Amino acid sequence: TNVSGESNCAYYSQYYEETRIHTSNSVLITDTIHKTETYKGNKYNNSKDIKIKYKKDSILPLSIFDSDYDNSNEGTLSININGTSYLYKNVQCNRFHPIKLEDSGTLSFNSPKPLIIGDPINIKQIKKTSAQKKFVLVIFIDGFGSSWFQMTNINKLIPNTINFFKAGLTFENCFANSEWTLPSVASLFTGKYTHKSKIFHPRYIKAFDSKSKTIAQYFKEDGYFTQMISGNRKQHLSSGFCSGFDRTIYKHLLKHHEIIYELIESHRVFNKRNMFHWLSFFDTHHPINGTPSFSAKSNLNLNDLLTTNSNRKIKSPFRSYCKFSSERQKEEIKQWDFHMKQLYNFIEENYSDSEILVTLVSDHGDNQMENINNIPELLNTGRTRVPLMIRGLNNSNNHSKEIIENVDLLPILLNECNIYYDKKNIDGNLPFLLGGKERNYIFSESIYPDQTYKATIKDLEYEAYIESKEATKDDGSFNLKNATFKLFEYNIPKQITDENMKEKYKSYFSNYDIW
Repeated sequence: TNVSGESNCAYYSQYYEETRIHTSNSVLITDTIHKTETYKGNKYNNSKDIKIKYKKDSILPLSIFDSDYDNSNEGTLSININGTSYLYKNVQCNRFHPIKLEDSGTLSFNSPKPLIIGDPINIKQIKKTSAQKKFVLVIFIDGFGSSWFQMTNINKLIPNTINFFKAGLTFENCFANSEWTLPSVASLFTGKYTHKSKIFHPRYIKAFDSKSKTIAQYFKEDGYFTQMISGNRKQHLSSGFCSGFDRTIYKHLLKHHEIIYELIESHRVFNKRNMFHWLSFFDTHHPINGTPSFSAKSNLNLNDLLTTNSNRKIKSPFRSYCKFSSERQKEEIKQWDFHMKQLYNFIEENYSDSEILVTLVSDHGDNQMENINNIPELLNTGRTRVPLMIRGLNNSNNHSKEIIENVDLLPILLNECNIYYDKKNIDGNLPFLLGGKERNYIFSESIYPDQTYKATIKDLEYEAYIESKEATKDDGSFNLKNATFKLFEYNIPKQITDENMKEKYKSYFSNYDIW
């Protein structure tokens, strides 16, 4: 599938590690059943015209494309490498096959079927960078709000994760810039607020515009091998989230142990490269699978199951508290952390702290928590406060109460890796603790078609909320004329009536391009 165009190239997805394909006319069914592998490259209908120059120590992703039969094993391919021909028969079609290239030279091909050929990827570091960080990793956990840190013994919930990041820095007051996954992840990728990234629509797929440079593009341009392994449908390839990644492994609801395996497996190939990885874990989200995993279900109380009131058709930001859902999610998080120890040990065994930069982030809180409705607003602290944990910083103070936003992740990573970025083109801010400027307050917003536009500004004393009278239009436009305004004490459902204080916080919204 051609998922995103860039000049004469595109990003192409093929089936990955699939013995047999079960075809379906529904994309939603297909990407739940089958794992895919995506590379940037070209599709050639006439292979006789193909000539590719390559450098030594690289791999070339190649797929024989058969539009008639997904399970074809009858691919035939002739490869000429520097004058020597190789004939391959019975090649499985519609899958990428990495061709190892040891010497520099020229390749030519001959195949009766169309070919998809990815860009050659170096397996040794060629471009010299100023970065000391050889291994940069973003661990993205869907729906893991900071409420877990307040409501549970976090050392028992995720002991391996806490132990790994104890040598780093945890921002206790980080806030997501939206209330649900798609726009929130877009802000993490671009360092921009939703009204600037324009990624918000729950039904229509829209790719990033040319003005929005993504986190992977920064690292790729700096010479890193870039890879995303994702089980999150809101990072669907057709939305452009694969842009800038040399390699993307994707399957909706891809399990965490498979994600860990894929990273370690790829490390065997690219261990001589500087690497940037983005891992998206979805099985820690609110209960979205039909049944809990084996170990999670074995630890659940039957009484909690009988008293469930969770409705899977309701989006997570709008759900009310359900004890069974909360307990199930807790067990799923424990299971995730148990298996993450393998990844943490792998990192520590292969790299020193000066060589790594590992972050843990999330996109929104979860209103399965008991305190989610303290303030009766969609963008309350329970839904928007998320963890940001970092290991590998030059400055590691363990914990910080400085208020930051998810858009700050981009400048944090780029600054620590000495990668240039234009501060004027993003909304992200380098925290004061890391050498930047401290925020006075944070900003989050909800742009959701057919619902009212909502935004909030928070510091650690007050929470201000603004909401439009009319619904947001399908194109994301909204009107704040005669908008309602409320001010609460921080994380307490007590409205402030002092008019001077209300006008002060209301004026802060004028600093954003939402009017």
